[in-house]
Amino acid sequence: MGIRTLRQDIEQLTKKVLHLTRENCWNVLPDEVVYIISEIEIDAGNWKKRFENRRSKDALEPMNFDLMISELEKMYPSLHDINLHVHRAEKYRTIIDVQYFLKEKVGYETKPETPSMLHVKVSLPPFRGDDPKKFDLHWGFGEI
Repeated sequence: MGIRTLRQDIEQLTKKVLHLTRENCWNVLPDEVVYIISEIEIDAGNWKKRFENRRSKDALEPMNFDLMISELEKMYPSLHDINLHVHRAEKYRTIIDVQYFLKEKVGYETKPETPSMLHVKVSLPPFRGDDPKKFDLHWGFGEI
């Protein structure tokens, strides 16, 4: 893991996040994938703000894999954390949100050579509880 393997790492994470989302959500995810890049918001407890934040990401212009990698490579030295999750499933494409967290916002000293952590995530609806049934991927937009 590191900037030299970033392309391969993100390719693998893309496959993993699609698999994980398909296992947990009933939505059809097209294999055509585009990406948006956004900074991780810290205010996780404020649901209204989270809904507004997700909707605002619809205005971001999706990019192809190569352009997304190019953007991440430019930012890589300052990235502490990279998370992939499916933002939306449209009829012909799946939009993956590549979220990042900057080292300067971590709250503790990090070494410049420390590689970024990589994660895939599926946002679980709060109403799900222990229910193992698949859910709507778009629950976080308030569209249920």
